Amino acid sequence: MLHLKIKRMIIRNKLTILVWVGFLLLFLVCPLYTLLRIKYIFRHNSSLTTGLITGTENGYRGGLKFNYKFRVEGVTYHGEAAGIYLFSNARQDFVGRNFPVIYDRSNPTTSMMLISPHDFKYCDIAYPDSLNWVLPYIK
Repeated sequence: MLHLKIKRMIIRNKLTILVWVGFLLLFLVCPLYTLLRIKYIFRHNSSLTTGLITGTENGYRGGLKFNYKFRVEGVTYHGEAAGIYLFSNARQDFVGRNFPVIYDRSNPTTSMMLISPHDFKYCDIAYPDSLNWVLPYIK
């Protein structure tokens, strides 16, 4: 009887461990897959256009979030550029400015505004000299 209870407890513990490992893998693999998929799209099925920064918000952990819009074939799309770490006095210097936007040709709602050298490097695009004025603002 005691032996049977111990076996059930061991099975229950193994099952609990498997469930937790499954959840951990799910929460690690899904975001990684999404990042790699977007990176693939931006490198293989993308186009560039110009977008306009329309406003700013406070982002995650003190970063800025820029709201932007861009047009593709006469249709206006909106996006958010988040996780941008600039000095606080830069906020309004960017509103009303145009920056390159890379988007998925088959789904323009998947887009990314290219502001920092890191953004351009992520998409395998050379950083343009015309954006060197941004460099002093980057933390």
